[in-house]
Amino acid sequence: MLFFCFFKGKTCIFLCVYIRSSVTSHRCRCALTVCWVSLAAAGSQQSLVNPAEESLEAGLSRELLEELGLEIPITEEDYVETCYAPALSWTAKSKLILHFYVKKMEEEQIKEVERAAASTAVDHGLEVMGMVRVPLFRTNHDGGLSFFLSHSFIGNARSQLINSLLRLHLISPQNLAKALRKSLGMHATTREDLRAALAFAERSTAAGAQP
Repeated sequence: MLFFCFFKGKTCIFLCVYIRSSVTSHRCRCALTVCWVSLAAAGSQQSLVNPAEESLEAGLSRELLEELGLEIPITEEDYVETCYAPALSWTAKSKLILHFYVKKMEEEQIKEVERAAASTAVDHGLEVMGMVRVPLFRTNHDGGLSFFLSHSFIGNARSQLINSLLRLHLISPQNLAKALRKSLGMHATTREDLRAALAFAERSTAAGAQP
């Protein structure tokens, strides 16, 4: 059982991964749990850490308690890597440093986290809109991972997820590439749908403005 904690100075993204069988005929080699934030995108919660008052691990543990309603101690042994956050624009350099942690957990612990997140977490329904299972399989109709990767993610949460899947050998590069290609196709379809919706809204606005 793996529990990922992406800690970004001010942001924490956590994922849970475990091996299981799907209830369908498809083999679900692993499933992830991520949280949805108030921006209606997958990935992160906001948190402030003062290095003069607490360590990164203490700050992350505190944030997880607020967002998940459960005490999950994070230690230096869970640390994986540090990097700069993506810049907000091509003209500016990012000053935000990202710290990435991975913590192993048992399946029952993961279930306990999910229950607490929906019932006792202080920020549930405010900053955090709930946790969802993420399938790491692809169906014959390109469902599963392809659909999930086509959703909106906060910051670089999508790339963090993809890099972790490859780093931990949870999915083969070939299968991940197939899922990403399908996701790109879904984005193209979504873009056309949004353009049509925008055109309709603009026509409605123009019609409403006429005397």
